[in-house]
Amino acid sequence: MYCLHARRAVTASALLVLAGCGILPGTTPIKADAPRSSYVPQDAVLEVTEPMTVPRGRASLHFQEGQMDVTGTTMGDLPYCELFLRIPQVTERVINPGILEIDEVNDTSRQIAASSTIYGGVARGYELFQTEMVMHPRDGSGLRSLRCMVRRYEDDKKRYLTVGEIRQTLGNSLLLTLPSEQTDAAE
Repeated sequence: MYCLHARRAVTASALLVLAGCGILPGTTPIKADAPRSSYVPQDAVLEVTEPMTVPRGRASLHFQEGQMDVTGTTMGDLPYCELFLRIPQVTERVINPGILEIDEVNDTSRQIAASSTIYGGVARGYELFQTEMVMHPRDGSGLRSLRCMVRRYEDDKKRYLTVGEIRQTLGNSLLLTLPSEQTDAAE
């Protein structure tokens, strides 16, 4: 992010002070009221490193603590990611290794209110921070997006997942590579 330094302009009736910040090309816009984003740039790539099977009737694969879980259950308050297909599968489908270009990155957050549980207790409220990476696969794999999320409570530092945390959540089946790392690998 870059910021303009304050500039003063004097008019006949008032003093005008101009100042502001903008987004450098290739970075994700940040909402004015949102904490710092994950800084996943739009020209990053996602690499499928090993074949992954999407079960019949499912439209996503779930990742947590570096492991893929086809059931889609989340464990506690740990970060998790979901890899979505464009269309739910009627039959089992294998996603083969390949490179996926990330076309768009969106950071969003939403408040989840406290609620009562089936056991009579109260589940405390939290804020869900999500980074969604929308992809345009050239290999016809049918993959649509990768969403990485984390719950943050009032006493937590409210922020999006870092690139390192996303990588740790995904494990070795999916590798997120930033543009600077792509350049280094090509040399």
